[in-house]
Amino acid sequence: MSRSRRTRARRSTSPPAAAPSFWSDRTITWVQGGLLAALSLLTTTHRLTAQSLWADEGNSVAQALRPLPELVRHAALDIHPPLYYALLHAWVRVWGPSEAALRSLSALAGVAVVLLTWAVARLLWGRRTAFLAGIILALHPFFVAYAQEVRMYIFVALWAALAVWALAHVILREGRARAGRDTVPPQHPALRLHRWDGVYALAVAAGLWTHYAFPVLPAVLTGLYVLWILHTRRTIPVVPRVIRMLTWLVAALVLYMPWLPIALQRVRAWPHPPDILPLDQGLALAWRWFTVGPSGPEGASRWLWLWGALLVVALWPWRRATRLGYRRPHWLAWGVPLGWWLAPLGLMVLLNLFRPAYLKFLLLGLPAFVILMARGVLAPWEALLTARRLWPRLLALTCSTTTMVSALGRYYYDPAVARDDYRGIARYIAAVGRPEDAVLLNAPGQKDVFTYYYRGPLPVYALPEERPPRRERLEAQLASIARRHRTLYVLLWGTAESDPEGIMERWLNEHAYKALDVWRGDVRFLIYATPRYDEPPVLTRPLRAQLGDAIRLRQFSLWTPDVLPGEVVQVQLTWEALAPPRGRYKVFLQLLGPNDRLIAQRDTEPKGGDRPTSTWQAGERIVDNYGLLIPLATPPGRYRLIAGMYDPTTGQRLPVREDGRSGDYVV
Repeated sequence: MSRSRRTRARRSTSPPAAAPSFWSDRTITWVQGGLLAALSLLTTTHRLTAQSLWADEGNSVAQALRPLPELVRHAALDIHPPLYYALLHAWVRVWGPSEAALRSLSALAGVAVVLLTWAVARLLWGRRTAFLAGIILALHPFFVAYAQEVRMYIFVALWAALAVWALAHVILREGRARAGRDTVPPQHPALRLHRWDGVYALAVAAGLWTHYAFPVLPAVLTGLYVLWILHTRRTIPVVPRVIRMLTWLVAALVLYMPWLPIALQRVRAWPHPPDILPLDQGLALAWRWFTVGPSGPEGASRWLWLWGALLVVALWPWRRATRLGYRRPHWLAWGVPLGWWLAPLGLMVLLNLFRPAYLKFLLLGLPAFVILMARGVLAPWEALLTARRLWPRLLALTCSTTTMVSALGRYYYDPAVARDDYRGIARYIAAVGRPEDAVLLNAPGQKDVFTYYYRGPLPVYALPEERPPRRERLEAQLASIARRHRTLYVLLWGTAESDPEGIMERWLNEHAYKALDVWRGDVRFLIYATPRYDEPPVLTRPLRAQLGDAIRLRQFSLWTPDVLPGEVVQVQLTWEALAPPRGRYKVFLQLLGPNDRLIAQRDTEPKGGDRPTSTWQAGERIVDNYGLLIPLATPPGRYRLIAGMYDPTTGQRLPVREDGRSGDYVV
């Protein structure tokens, strides 16, 4: 957006040299748009199905597979409006419910977001800024992660970019109406309702039907338009534009009216979890997500200041080359992306929503952020260089995208930042599960995604059935399940909401034998063997093995001396505290084969972590259950078990003394 004609040129007013006829503005526009579409399609579809669907994506799939009336009824009980689910429902009916089909809808929406961001930046700043902004966004791991997710957040960014694009067209039409005039007559065509007004109202309504956080954007855009009206009140009539603005708001509200009562009810019932971050930590984490995404590369924190410097440069009042010479840009050229970017950030500050699970709301303002970053990269070159030189632009492009490419590579290939692997867990259970086993989910919402992958015969229990759980009811259900099944495959996710007191895990640690405890993304996968207390242990051995100065192992009990590969050895250790232990030690249990070759190992704190040694008191006895999972490829033979403790900070085992013998383990 150019400044008013009253602005004086400060430097030479000679216009830039004309481009060769082949590279007309129309040709450059088509080439840039095609390149950005190809780049964004590549980044949003690369390794599209490499990662498993996670719990929330499973909920989206379950919603989309319902009939539309049932879908709407369930959305009324959900924390999201139904538009995305309805779009996914239609998409699935055409392309099917495969992972690739489910995620391709978001991937295509991501391509549209890149093109709309490019279009907005082109209107505000020109094609160089627009092209760089499009490249940065297409490579941004924050953007790519949610353009590959079966959720509605990429559509929030889509409707936001569409609304800003339409508003920019409306303002430009009004601004061009002033050309060669002292004042614009009220009957001027630019002041009448146009298709861009309809696009804006539809985009706002679509955003409202997609996410309950979206209203913050039209609120900010309305404020910017009011400022534009006040800024031009002497040259453009005010009343027609106030009518236009009210028409937008009324049209969007009318389109949203059927859902408005439900929306108000759901917003009032919005959960307030306990893991809200302090403001300074929340802002720091939000800045990291905006700059390098949630999967930023190692050491990226050292470079976050650089993005802050680019933001300062972007907002600096540089003079730039125009056809009329060097002049400062219109205030809306930077005001629109700045307000757009700050809208979701301000919402999170105002409502205290800073928690990792809510940072995805910031995707609404990511396109605006990359526009500002593109300005931070290009503004100095445009202000200081009068000649057309390619090398500064290539240097700026390389510097601004290097971190993005590194962070994007980590998102694609680093297992440490992978999503919850329900697919891998389901395949494992299908391969090793036996008819007497069962699957236990600690949050009912997991059942949708788990059963998407698991079609086997094992029963799947989703507990607890209410929030907050009732201890007596939950423990009775667990006891009933444990009596009927030999092995429990347990998936723990969202424990802070479903079981904040950890009732389920504590009961299992007390009454069963944990054999596996691993993280697969944000879901914990545990395997418990359930005991048969109506059968006495096959082997019980009293001991007086002293570990260090404060701990004694009093008894070793074994229920399962003969096991098959894939089964669990059940061991019970009885500890006694001679004095309060000085450290927090871990217990190791190892199965050794010929020549002391390690076959299997289990390392954990006592009672599955519920009773660390630092809490033991003198004279206290702790009955501690352990399960040792036998690998599937273990050959038949005789093996021996050893146990002991070690300091996890140093790896040093506690010395063991028993009947005059010394060592670092108990046989």
